[in-house]
Amino acid sequence: KLPKQDVYRYMKACDGFILNSGYEGLPHVVIEALYLGMPVAASDAGGTREIVIPKKTGELFTYNDHKTITYSLEDMKTHTFNSKKFTLQHMLKDLTEVLS
Repeated sequence: KLPKQDVYRYMKACDGFILNSGYEGLPHVVIEALYLGMPVAASDAGGTREIVIPKKTGELFTYNDHKTITYSLEDMKTHTFNSKKFTLQHMLKDLTEVLS
């Protein structure tokens, strides 16, 4: 078990984040990776497809399909993804609008 700040430091040292999962509700780890500005590739499972929008916030692939995972990783190399909607400032602005 590591303190959250250490985990974030290790994550930021990586070139990207990949989640190959057969089932997800709302994967907080994907939101955290986007918040850190990391490129994300994740399996198209559950709530992941609500967070990872292809060509915008990351790439989706079919769970355990090595071919689509490879394509997603190649796309991650060539695209710049917008993870700004996951900054604290943007999320607070959206929350304020919803509550208003």
